[in-house]
Amino acid sequence: MFRTTYVDSYSGIEQFDTKVIAKTYLKGRFWIDLLATIPFDTISLIAGGSSSALQLFGILKLVRIARLSKIISYMNVKEDLKQTLKLTKLIFFLIMYLHILGCTWHWIVREDQEWIPPLDYVFVTSTFFQQSVSYKYWMSLYHAVLMLTGNDVGPRNDTFQTIFVTVFVTFGAILNAYIFGELVVLVSVMNEKNSQFVKKLDICNTAMKNQNLPKQIQTEVIGYLTYTKTLLDSQQELETFLDLISPSLKEKAIRHIFTEALKDNEIFNSRPSLMESLTRKLSTKIYQPEEEVVRQGEDTKEVYFIAKGGCGVFILDANNQTEQVNQLEPGNLFGEVAVLNDCCRTATVKTSNYSTISSISKEAFEMVFNRNQDALKILKDGRKKYQDNWKLFMKDMLRYIDYIKNCADDTVEELTYLLKQKTYNTGDVIFKSGDPVDKIHFVAIGEVDIVVQVGKKEVVLDTLFQACNIGEYGVLGDHLQTFAAVAKTNNTQIVTLAKESLK
Repeated sequence: MFRTTYVDSYSGIEQFDTKVIAKTYLKGRFWIDLLATIPFDTISLIAGGSSSALQLFGILKLVRIARLSKIISYMNVKEDLKQTLKLTKLIFFLIMYLHILGCTWHWIVREDQEWIPPLDYVFVTSTFFQQSVSYKYWMSLYHAVLMLTGNDVGPRNDTFQTIFVTVFVTFGAILNAYIFGELVVLVSVMNEKNSQFVKKLDICNTAMKNQNLPKQIQTEVIGYLTYTKTLLDSQQELETFLDLISPSLKEKAIRHIFTEALKDNEIFNSRPSLMESLTRKLSTKIYQPEEEVVRQGEDTKEVYFIAKGGCGVFILDANNQTEQVNQLEPGNLFGEVAVLNDCCRTATVKTSNYSTISSISKEAFEMVFNRNQDALKILKDGRKKYQDNWKLFMKDMLRYIDYIKNCADDTVEELTYLLKQKTYNTGDVIFKSGDPVDKIHFVAIGEVDIVVQVGKKEVVLDTLFQACNIGEYGVLGDHLQTFAAVAKTNNTQIVTLAKESLK
């Protein structure tokens, strides 16, 4: 114990200085431990066995058992295992209490040998003291149980016996209430999570029965709840854990979590300095299943990294249908396309389970990767390899323009990332007559009416459909719109390419 470190209760710092450890130990448990190590039973035998009281000092060794509570509390194990250890400790303490109480009772009644076990009352005599050691031990242990549960053990002709039984029957009632109360709490805590899950299942089953949902849907719902239960528990525990610790420790924990997740990523696995710089700037959030992290067409300035869970990548294609084009796993990143090209999101990303996802701002992302140009090149090359149906459709629309159709594919690729997307509903004005022609408008989805003013009346001059564009040549000069464009259908998707982007 002179070498065992401890955590200072005031500073919270683990103490390694041997002098301080020794001084603290001498002020505390040293004297109890010293008495516990002295072989009083051997000394008693050498003294001729005449001093039974001397042997009782051996009980001091049991004081060490009290440390079990502290050891279990600080053990770095899962909660379920810790609760099991606490239950085992409680049962062990109960057995030790009964053992000590039984031995003490035998030691008391052995002196005058007048005590008669209640089982022998009918005979008014007893052979208890002539029986084997094993028989006397179990009989004494049995009567210790009787005292714990408040039963009479029949003290005889001795005030001390009566006082002893009275005290320990009373103490036994208190101990009995405490032990079994603790047992109830421990068992309930061990079953708490499972009970909560069963309660949720019961609610879902009742709701589905009341609504007469098909058996197939009921099976899918139960399967989903069962599948997500474990990950939900771990995510909630992680969220609580991160809220409890200090910012510096939180940074270290997040760094470790994402280092483990990113170590299999080809960009980071051979670049520890890049990973170190990146994980220092991450902020973490827990997402629910099917929660949108980013939406196609929106303007955000963050890159995301998945530590746990998974995400699906969805695009709205040229037929106005949503399709999944990719599935992301722990260690993958997304959102880098919009950040690298300073453009809108090219896809919608939704979580497929409870997920731990961290994000980094555009400024921090650029600062980190500008110091690692080789990693930045890998990101950009990977961006070019990715081609989904929506991206190919955007390229085709761009190639309808005379002065773009013969451009190199790399140029058209760059232009697709400069496109801005916006949604209009029936009657919404896309632009008015007299507005500057500062962008090309592409009809990606839906229909658009071209409206001109004839006197006091508005006349629909033409209706444009998918892949048509407005301002192909007007954007090359300093012109004004001579007509207005109005969305004819709901959910009309207009994609624009700004004059500055063309330049």
